[in-house]
Amino acid sequence: MDVPELGEDAHVFVKGMTTSERARFERQFVTSSGQPNERNSIQYRERLLVACVCDADGNAILDLGDVTALAEQSADIVDRIATACQDVVGIKKRDAEKMAGNSDTTTPDD
Repeated sequence: MDVPELGEDAHVFVKGMTTSERARFERQFVTSSGQPNERNSIQYRERLLVACVCDADGNAILDLGDVTALAEQSADIVDRIATACQDVVGIKKRDAEKMAGNSDTTTPDD
């Protein structure tokens, strides 16, 4: 996807996840006791970018060490890339809200 805010020819690639990759990704947002991991939930978008942003060959270009720097980027850019990642991975809105800590975990839509 193009990211013109980062330069005229700036773009990023996003990749999907295997079932096991998605399970590992989702486990970041709950503690061992099954409670929401608030610290990681706050970083949901940044952690999603780490999991999905890649080079043209599908190789990851970010790691968890980049989460803090990603949090300092424009929210508009990060949100747009995160939305593209969610679309590619198949993360539904209610699932994203749970991981980001923005919804009640006992909604009727579960």
